[in-house]
Amino acid sequence: MDPGSLLRSLLKLRGEARVIGGMTPKPIQPVAELCKLFIDENAGDPKSYPAVEESIRYIIKTISRMAFNRIYSGWVTSGASEANLLALYAAREEGYRRVVYPASAHYSIPKSARLLGMEAVEVEVEDGYRPRLDVVEEVAGRGDVLVATIGTTETGFIDPVKRLREIALEKGARIHVDAAFTGPIIRYLDPGKVPEVLDDVVATISIDLHKIPEAPMGVGVLLSSGDRIIRRLFNKAPYIPSGEQFGVLGTRPGCPVVAGAYSLALLEERGVGRVAGELMNASRRIVEELEAHGYHTPHRIETPILCLLHDDIHRVTGRINSMGYRVYRCLYGKGIRVAVMPHIARRPEEVIDVLSRASRGVR
Repeated sequence: MDPGSLLRSLLKLRGEARVIGGMTPKPIQPVAELCKLFIDENAGDPKSYPAVEESIRYIIKTISRMAFNRIYSGWVTSGASEANLLALYAAREEGYRRVVYPASAHYSIPKSARLLGMEAVEVEVEDGYRPRLDVVEEVAGRGDVLVATIGTTETGFIDPVKRLREIALEKGARIHVDAAFTGPIIRYLDPGKVPEVLDDVVATISIDLHKIPEAPMGVGVLLSSGDRIIRRLFNKAPYIPSGEQFGVLGTRPGCPVVAGAYSLALLEERGVGRVAGELMNASRRIVEELEAHGYHTPHRIETPILCLLHDDIHRVTGRINSMGYRVYRCLYGKGIRVAVMPHIARRPEEVIDVLSRASRGVR
């Protein structure tokens, strides 16, 4: 196929990608343009690219303040999945050998445990989303890493980190928090569940920037309670100016890092609390308006991630596909997962319209 034909074919397929409620939105124009300017810079060698290095410093400082109102050690990653892997790797290097995680955890958790040769212990969840804390308490022990998610990928449930911290403290375990979606807004979520600080027990947290800040894909954050953990994740690289390199990847694009810093600045300027309120209000509106069309959620809205269950979900999703849209599923295919991100919060009507039309006449 000649280059022109290939390009036309790919551009046509681009027009077919219409995902409702996904987690990979198109960045706003200024952010996308900024990314183009730094497309040839390498985030694996920030010492050679001052804008990337400064962006990393800004991201760590800003996301720390947003999440905890204080500054923690951290570094940028390719995303929350790499951050999860690195958090477990650092724990393994400090003598932790088992990963205890709810069945509702992101798939990157058991995958990382397998890659690292750590024993993975899956804890059952009630109703498909609530971790069995009695089971966690029974199986947890010294040398374990307990994983908690603030806003599970499928239903948006917040694992009770504060209660898990009590268990970890009693058992001699460590906690890693996966806050890929909610990291910037966790201070505005359920205070009875989410952590207020990172410490020797709640030691690490992973965050994505392509979600709520809506930065380009390819930049996440790992924060830790102390610099010791982050330093474990640097590797010798004698040929580059700094002599070391962070994380799993080598050469990686610097443009998402620079654009991610700018996206965070825009979020901070708008007001994190205000944006958190808009996301939760839009989530409630979507659920309330779709109740009349047969949709319901498995639990109260805790984060801007919704699992919209329907009694005839197969016919509903079939109609959505015939309308030219694609959706993600939740709770073993019983519902539709909608991530309410800033662009949806600004205009929730499209989600409501598509899902309501898809349910008409369905029993």
